[in-house]
Amino acid sequence: MREQTNGISAPYVRLGLKHKSLPDAEEGDDRWQNFGYSVRLDQFFWNIGTSDPLSDTRFEALMQFPIADRTRLLFGFDAGAVTGLNGNATRAIDRFYPGADGFRGFAPRGIGPRDGGDALGGNTFVRASIELQRDFGEVFKAPVLGGIFLESGGSWDLDDTLGGAIDDGWRKRSSVGLSVVFDIGKTPVSLYLATPIEHEPGDERQTFGISLSTQF
Repeated sequence: MREQTNGISAPYVRLGLKHKSLPDAEEGDDRWQNFGYSVRLDQFFWNIGTSDPLSDTRFEALMQFPIADRTRLLFGFDAGAVTGLNGNATRAIDRFYPGADGFRGFAPRGIGPRDGGDALGGNTFVRASIELQRDFGEVFKAPVLGGIFLESGGSWDLDDTLGGAIDDGWRKRSSVGLSVVFDIGKTPVSLYLATPIEHEPGDERQTFGISLSTQF
């Protein structure tokens, strides 16, 4: 209740930098034989001109290492940090809530500091993943990729812990699971099954996830 925004309406600035050297899907089987990477950095300045200005920094990286015919190792890393620029505290709407596709094995708003049963998010988050992925060719006339993954990370740090009543310290979470990616028509569909192997009391789990994406 203390962190209600009461409808802040203000301009913001976004600065972005992205570099990609990953093989494209159009390269067919050859894309599995080449090292590739992508990095992205975004810097936001929110609530410009108000008493609640914020700096919000987000970083993402992905690397691909070919290890055998149609088999590759994927390393992923993403992190973020948000802070007030005028001595102001962040609010729940400003903070990070890794979960679901962003942290497989945990539900949206499933990890991080909590006040009773309420997820508060964290000023800082980090997540790293490693996935062994294989191209199984066409199954029922659809290309299929399968993988096994491990993810680890956390969300922590609050400006206001209600006098120490809320634990906002670093608590590592980890999960393992299986992933499958296939096409329906020209629409990629991604499925996963995951289970946490490191978690904290109050965390909310999500065993199954599905996502669809397309471009037009």
